[in-house]
Amino acid sequence: MPPRPVGRGAAKAPIRGGRGGKVVKPRGRGGKQVKSRRESVVEEIQPEPEQPPPKIQTWFDKIPPLPPKPDEELHKKLSAERKLRHAQKVEKYCKEELNSIFQFAMKVSDIYFNDDENSIKEVRRKRIEFKNGIFIPSEESEEETTKKAILPVKLEPKHSIDIQNYLRISKQPYYSMLESLFLTKISDSYVSDPNKTFSKLIETIQENSTNYPEIYEPDKPVLPFVICVVGPPYGGTTTICQLLMNTYSVVVIEAVYMPPPDTSRRKKGEPETPPPEPKLDYHLHGSMVIYYSDDKNAVQQISTVVKDIDRNTKGIIISGYPNTKQQLSSLEKSLAGNTIGRPNSARSSEKQKPAQCVITGFIISMNCPEKYETRYIDPLTGYVYSETFHRPGAADLVGHKLTDFVKSKNDIENRLVENIIPDQSQPSQKALSSWNSLTNSLKKNYSVITIENLPNSLELAEKLDGFVAQMLHADEPAKNVENLLRPSHLILPGACNEAVLVWRKCLNEFGRQIAEQNRLVTTIADKIGDLTKTATSRYHFLTSMEIGNVEKLEQGDLNSVWEESINNRISNVKMAKEVVTKSGLIELVIALVNAPRVAFIALIEKMSYVKWFVEKFSELFEKPENYYNIFQEQSAKVKAEYFNFKTTFRQILKIDGEIEPKFLELPEKPLKQDDKDERSKQIEEKGIQFLGDYFDLKSYSTEIPNFNVKVACKSLDIPDFQTETPFSDIVSYSKEFIEFVSSHIENDFIKDECQTILDIFERINKFVRPLEVSIVESIFNLHDNLINYAYSKFTHEMEGFCTNGHFSYDFSMVSDRDLEICRDVNSLKTDDVRKIIPDEVLTKMRVNIGSLHGVSTDDVLEMFADFEGGKYLTDIKICLNIMECGECMDISKFLELFE
Repeated sequence: MPPRPVGRGAAKAPIRGGRGGKVVKPRGRGGKQVKSRRESVVEEIQPEPEQPPPKIQTWFDKIPPLPPKPDEELHKKLSAERKLRHAQKVEKYCKEELNSIFQFAMKVSDIYFNDDENSIKEVRRKRIEFKNGIFIPSEESEEETTKKAILPVKLEPKHSIDIQNYLRISKQPYYSMLESLFLTKISDSYVSDPNKTFSKLIETIQENSTNYPEIYEPDKPVLPFVICVVGPPYGGTTTICQLLMNTYSVVVIEAVYMPPPDTSRRKKGEPETPPPEPKLDYHLHGSMVIYYSDDKNAVQQISTVVKDIDRNTKGIIISGYPNTKQQLSSLEKSLAGNTIGRPNSARSSEKQKPAQCVITGFIISMNCPEKYETRYIDPLTGYVYSETFHRPGAADLVGHKLTDFVKSKNDIENRLVENIIPDQSQPSQKALSSWNSLTNSLKKNYSVITIENLPNSLELAEKLDGFVAQMLHADEPAKNVENLLRPSHLILPGACNEAVLVWRKCLNEFGRQIAEQNRLVTTIADKIGDLTKTATSRYHFLTSMEIGNVEKLEQGDLNSVWEESINNRISNVKMAKEVVTKSGLIELVIALVNAPRVAFIALIEKMSYVKWFVEKFSELFEKPENYYNIFQEQSAKVKAEYFNFKTTFRQILKIDGEIEPKFLELPEKPLKQDDKDERSKQIEEKGIQFLGDYFDLKSYSTEIPNFNVKVACKSLDIPDFQTETPFSDIVSYSKEFIEFVSSHIENDFIKDECQTILDIFERINKFVRPLEVSIVESIFNLHDNLINYAYSKFTHEMEGFCTNGHFSYDFSMVSDRDLEICRDVNSLKTDDVRKIIPDEVLTKMRVNIGSLHGVSTDDVLEMFADFEGGKYLTDIKICLNIMECGECMDISKFLELFE
């Protein structure tokens, strides 16, 4: 039996040892003997206690307990916050430690290299301070933090983000806005121009670019023949097949010879060697590869493949077979036995051949390299290339996007596999003579072409096109293979398509600016109403705070209550100007005034682009087509320097900080109608200049653009323009500059562009001046409305105070109140005062009603406090405050409360 495992709490087995072989019982802690297992079990057996009777279960006991559902998301969130706080705390301590080390190093660096005793003591002292943490910055106290949190709320420009988003040039399509201004058609598919001369050039380029396909997929005509491509190794058969595959609708059959197994070992009794595995070679993608060891096997496989091909839709090219007359005879018999005839399109065009001939022509490729050469193979397609004969080009990019030709060509070159041609690649004289003999014998019944000593693939393409024309009995070759290698029919459409893309980039630079200024001018009226409503609501909210006047009123401190109301009115009146400043209306009117300037700069930028574009792309229709080749380095491309806008035309925009407006104080009291009429005349005459007399426009002056005329003249190749007319007078300045440009440029495109710019600029500018006057008038009207609200609010509070014994702020605006009469009342009449204070009181105190005017409130109250008029103290305070506030209160209505 296996040994019994002893648990941690089980009694240990008796240990044999000692004298006489006695059994020694193990002792527990303290030397006490431990009872044996049997004794302990006997003692532990006790009678079971009686079980209580089962409890009757109710419906409440049958309810399952609710399982705990800890909030895992909250736990994860709190854990992440704790980790973040811990990381921030550690980072803070590390920064403080590093800062203290830096401070210590800076303190000691000046005195460390001195050898005197004082310097040594100073260094020791600095070290002690560093160890004691003197250089560690102290944390902010809770009191300072509390003070920062209790700072009063400031009036921030809440609408600045909204205004910035409104004025910012958006990334949305701008063609529709530009169409309404240019009065021409501009869309994603078609572009025209308001300059009629330039628009004809753009339209001609776009018409020629429509023949430029997005994906290069030339039509593949059917080659209705069976053609055999044969030749010595490394003679160029693969290159011929890949060109024919990409040009015509054909099926390529590659016949690869595999030598049979060695049977000589079987005769000698040696073990037979297994047949060699097929050579791991790259074959043409889409071709059908057959491996053969003898002619019978090859003929059988080729016949089987050819039988399943529809000759009316596909031609057949057999590569690598037949190489001898016997192989040709066997193949012809097999193909003829399978009743494989020629398609209907080829029967009438061929010469009369024997009935057994199914093969139409032979291409004998003996273009072997004369010396050591390296060729490259694309493992993805099996195409063969070389540095001197055939390189990756347009023929290998069928099915690719034309815009991705450069990238696709680079991808092919990056994945090429090097394949070195051995020195023995040149065929021997015996092999050449046998191939020449085969060629001469084939010319009797077949169309035969020999490929040898060709320098490049273009001459090979010319040979192949001539061979196909010979079989078709065409007068002139179709040049299908040559067009595949050099697609000249895409040169002009490609250059035109590139020109269209370039002009769209130019249009995006100046067109978006012009469209945004037009959008600002045409949509700013709706924005004014929204900003005015928002500013008014905001002012109502800021002036609706309650103050604790009830307690002061109960204590009898009526004077402080009334004075606090007066102070609130004063602060509300001052706040009106700040609300108007932060409303965003000033930003709008400045942007509106700048709109013609920005549009003019963008239009001059357009003129520069038109000049450059005409110089670069008008040659498309003045020079022969082969002048441009989009597949070579000398293609018509846009140079990068012409689009480096930061260093060229972007310099036209310059910040103008020379405006120093004069400031006047806005009236703190509402204006009368005569004053409003006079102000409207000033606004109509001065516009934004009148606004600058009352508001601080210095903070907005950085947004006013300036025209860098030297850069503009340099880009247009004209002399420097000089005039005494400031750029602020944009109407006169634009006319003078355009006339100057027109007189120094003889180009018809630019002359027509000058007149076009003036027409477009006039369409934008004719709306600016009326809108400028309207916005400035709206700004002052907004200020007047806020002042009226402040005075009306105070009137409502005073009436409520007198009615209810206290006053409080009301959130609603008092409307339809005739305040003009109340503002003309600046003092109380004698009869009005007597309604409040009896005559006998005034007589006893020897106080004249007229003497109350010009006396401070505190002096008057002190005068009445010690005499019999003390019991009329409240009425006197009301009387004095009414005298102070009579400009905004209807006193006749107010005094009716005391009758």
